[in-house]
Amino acid sequence: MDALLSSLLLYIAQMCIDNNWHRSAELGSFHYFTQAELRDFNERFPMEPYATEEELKGKTVEKLRDMLERHDLKKSGKKAELIERLTTEMPKLEGGYVFLDKDGGTEGMIRLYSDGCNPKWSFWMKDGVLKVDLA
Repeated sequence: MDALLSSLLLYIAQMCIDNNWHRSAELGSFHYFTQAELRDFNERFPMEPYATEEELKGKTVEKLRDMLERHDLKKSGKKAELIERLTTEMPKLEGGYVFLDKDGGTEGMIRLYSDGCNPKWSFWMKDGVLKVDLA
């Protein structure tokens, strides 16, 4: 797992444990991230751009536009503008939630929404060390 993603997930898992965001009927099932939390995550853990210039070498304008469309980015402009957009724009976390399996626990799940994806990870404490892995 990428070091930046790992750091983000551990940060979120620790927040969840510190705030005891557990599943319960009265609290609701999950803690959905607020806009302020998402802004904080995006600022603390900026993602890599969609592509590098090296990865885009030799791509046709049509291929570049297809890539931009997949990421909901503006796809009009000259080839140089398309390449600049793909190499400078970065995915952002758009939403997600986290929860502990039980009140006061240290095991739970994180789900993040970004760029049309919504993977989830489990987290748990093992020998006093917080661990995260794909669920």
